[in-house]
Amino acid sequence: TVGDANFLGTGDIARVSVTYGQYVRGFDLSFTDPYALGPRLSLGVDLFGKETLAGSYQSFDSTVYGAKVSLGAPLTEELGMQWNYSIYNQSVSLDPAAGPSSLPIVQAAQAGPMWVSSVGTGITYSTLDNPKNPTSGVRVQTNNEFAGLGGAAKFARTTEDARYYHEIFGDVVGMARAQTGYATPWGGQPLPLLNGFFGGPQFVRGFAPNGFGPRDVTPGTTQDNVGGNVYWTTTAELQTPMPLVSADAKLKVALFADAGSLWATRASSAASLASSLSPSQQIANSRAIRASVGAGLIWDSPFGALRVDYAYPVAKQNYDVTQRLNFSAGAF
Repeated sequence: TVGDANFLGTGDIARVSVTYGQYVRGFDLSFTDPYALGPRLSLGVDLFGKETLAGSYQSFDSTVYGAKVSLGAPLTEELGMQWNYSIYNQSVSLDPAAGPSSLPIVQAAQAGPMWVSSVGTGITYSTLDNPKNPTSGVRVQTNNEFAGLGGAAKFARTTEDARYYHEIFGDVVGMARAQTGYATPWGGQPLPLLNGFFGGPQFVRGFAPNGFGPRDVTPGTTQDNVGGNVYWTTTAELQTPMPLVSADAKLKVALFADAGSLWATRASSAASLASSLSPSQQIANSRAIRASVGAGLIWDSPFGALRVDYAYPVAKQNYDVTQRLNFSAGAF
């Protein structure tokens, strides 16, 4: 990721982000004029694309590309609001080398490419003392998306993320976090596969991408995670500068515990399929808590926060997929 908060000396914000890995490739180009429509109203444009290839954690390929236009305004010093319109194309394709795919995946691939046209809102409330390296304060963010103003998909989706930071003693900072999300289709449609939620290290560390949540466990298939439409997660974490290392290195260590759950109700595609499939089809859809404990190393690099976590799952289902080591960019 490369960004400039004063692009060409104009005060505009430009950012370029490129991902190129074995299984995930993508880009995000964004440009924001903080004063485009007056001193308190910003205008932003994003162009994005992402391709996920079949690999160890999913048997199918997926592609998403599109654009988003956003308006943002600070309502108070702590409270800001954003309105946006997005249009993007999403598709699922099967990998013949992976073997017989789970039926929900086959049906998503047979549906073909789908255009999603949606409007959304975002509200952020923050009293953090330092957005990049907080030691006290709260940050609460809620995002809502309503799809169906044109396009083929019709669904509503909301996510919430709340964090609280507090100095415990000395340089030790405690962080508590809670996340929730809910998605539901409307207009008589099932929820599109790619618009559901898939449990992984972004929710509970120690689990692989697509590692937990509703899964087709039918013998003889690829037994994919087929996505859910409800989740909650919590995190408790302690952070402190790396002992015996200069503060200029900007290294911190962390101890954490994560817990959460993700499942499908009858509003989601996985649940509707589970009720209509033949008895030979088996969808595991447990609301059981998944949990882990672990330690991490955080580096406030010139390109943003980078971290590596090692987590040990202490509560899981026998069909879940775990992955103890996880690398991530940006604050968890």
